[in-house]
Amino acid sequence: MPTEPDFRAMLERCLPVKCAQGELSLVAGEHSVYVFEHGLTARLSWQRARPEGYEYDLSPTEASVEFRRPGTRGEPLTLAQIEALLRALATLFPAIEREQPAWFDGVGDPRALIPRAVLSKKSLSSEDEFYRALAVEFGVGSVLVSSEERASWLTLEEIDAIVRSAFPVNAGLFEIALGTASAYGDDKVFGAVVDRRGSIAIVVQLLVYEPADGQFMIRDIKEQEVYTLPAERRGERERFEAFVQGLADGIRALFEARPNDERVAYAMPSELWDSSLLALKRAKTREDFANAYRTRKKL
Repeated sequence: MPTEPDFRAMLERCLPVKCAQGELSLVAGEHSVYVFEHGLTARLSWQRARPEGYEYDLSPTEASVEFRRPGTRGEPLTLAQIEALLRALATLFPAIEREQPAWFDGVGDPRALIPRAVLSKKSLSSEDEFYRALAVEFGVGSVLVSSEERASWLTLEEIDAIVRSAFPVNAGLFEIALGTASAYGDDKVFGAVVDRRGSIAIVVQLLVYEPADGQFMIRDIKEQEVYTLPAERRGERERFEAFVQGLADGIRALFEARPNDERVAYAMPSELWDSSLLALKRAKTREDFANAYRTRKKL
């Protein structure tokens, strides 16, 4: 376990991390750094820059940040790992400011900048590895994409056509269909597809029917925008097509296996439209994604 002077010296080398949108710094004072048996803790401060046209100063927010794996027995990060994480933030801030400056509007606490999901990844050790993990966790994957990679991106029209080729899917009393996208701010829209600065969301509907006089009447419609295609995967045409087709096969299998299950009726579209399947490294074909979906739903 490092000593408090060593921990403080490392933090003072790496902090503050700042850009025009704000600054992450170590709180002044001898009691801002702690070394315990279960990990390393630092008192950090996030100072948001005053937005243009806003006449009042914004107060900094302080919080104690633990640099250890989540859980009651989570092991502490090494000083080298913490330094790599902080240096990754220093590189990432200007990139986010350039690509998605509105992202900073949602940061209200220093702990949001050291996410537990990133701390839990034991494989991360270098600045580049932390940079990529933070970008994905923050939802700013577009900063990971080069201009050459952007040139190969699927267009909104192409993504919309791929999704519409496989949906709607219906069986029993249920149907998954596509809604109509609407624009917010600078977002671009095509059909059911929304481009949120590179990452794609899709408007998904869950329709629940009930029998009435020999016909099926709509009992309920639930609609959500579901983040589906991260910017860093937007050039993977064949894999995205396989994902959409496998997802449709999996949802159809679910509806056929549980044709009138109230647990399905009460689900939200995002619970059925499982975008996290795209993160499976071994899933590449339609069958891979369909089988993975069936496994998750215990079909």
